[in-house]
Amino acid sequence: MIHSFVTRAFLTAGLLAAASAAQGVIFESYRFTDSPLPLNPVDGGGVPVTDTRILDSNIIALTDVNVVLRLTNPTQGGAYNGDFLVTLVNDNGFAVLLNRVGRRDGVLPSETLGYSDNGFDVVFDDDAANGDVHVYRLTLEGSHTAPIDPLFNAPLTGTWAPDGRSPLAGTPVIGVPRTELLSSFNGSAASGAWTLSVADLNVGGTATLFEWGLDLVGTPVPEPEWAAVVLLLGALGWHRWMRRSGAARV
Repeated sequence: MIHSFVTRAFLTAGLLAAASAAQGVIFESYRFTDSPLPLNPVDGGGVPVTDTRILDSNIIALTDVNVVLRLTNPTQGGAYNGDFLVTLVNDNGFAVLLNRVGRRDGVLPSETLGYSDNGFDVVFDDDAANGDVHVYRLTLEGSHTAPIDPLFNAPLTGTWAPDGRSPLAGTPVIGVPRTELLSSFNGSAASGAWTLSVADLNVGGTATLFEWGLDLVGTPVPEPEWAAVVLLLGALGWHRWMRRSGAARV
């Protein structure tokens, strides 16, 4: 009896693995621009504005999550990027996309208040070649004090790795470990509530959340035909094993 149970377990697991491999992975893309967007965090209030979206996804196990963010101010020098804390959460994961970029150890305002550039029109990807968004000026300009646009009109663009510094870790200086990344969602289903949160933590700059989005990759829900194939192959394999087992006993 034990041998029979183990054999069936291995057979079923093997067939399910084969079916999953045959299906591969799928890609889903979502963009959110409708109500309640646009949203305006209170300047320096620290109270986040949130946007929750309910996904009905075909992905049962995420393998990659990227996030699109458009948080900008059309006014010259209006945003002050070092003010913002932006997070993403669902029932299974939590990621810090921005945590007062440019803040670092020091006493000068340019060190303790972060970068003063004008907003974000970016994609977040854990594997982004540009690396950590917290030090984007250093990456692009070779200096923490050089703005990406001398007129302070243009937002940051491109694909960047999330800040990842926990808001519970105190001042988010460069040396704080980056533990809250998009990989926290991997392995979980994509369906359900996803909430983007934006807070402005210092007075002196404002920005509007105009758009955000999700690009998701993962294992899909098995198609009905694959389920039928698994059941059929399982039945045939079990029948063949039983015949051989009976013949061996004779």
